[in-house]
Amino acid sequence: MAPLITSLLILIFTASASACSLHAAQKENANENEQLKEILIPQRTCTVMGGEINEELYVEKDGKRIYVCCAGCIEEVEENFNKHIGLLEELGQSVELIESKEDQ
Repeated sequence: MAPLITSLLILIFTASASACSLHAAQKENANENEQLKEILIPQRTCTVMGGEINEELYVEKDGKRIYVCCAGCIEEVEENFNKHIGLLEELGQSVELIESKEDQ
């Protein structure tokens, strides 16, 4: 009877350890996916019209710069700056970080 109980305990322990290892691997994979999401390229697309940006036209706020394609897009970005940061991130692009006037 004792060998049967020992065998059952070993089986339970092994199954439990395997489940823990699987959970740890899944958690690690999720962390890697989150890190990949954080890798953004510099902005290339206007978040208002979807066209190519004009590097002479932009809106700056809180040390961040968002470029637009034309003067007509500036007001929309000024009024909804944080929304456009989110739109850039959805495109896999990032705002340009600049030195704010307060940092100078």
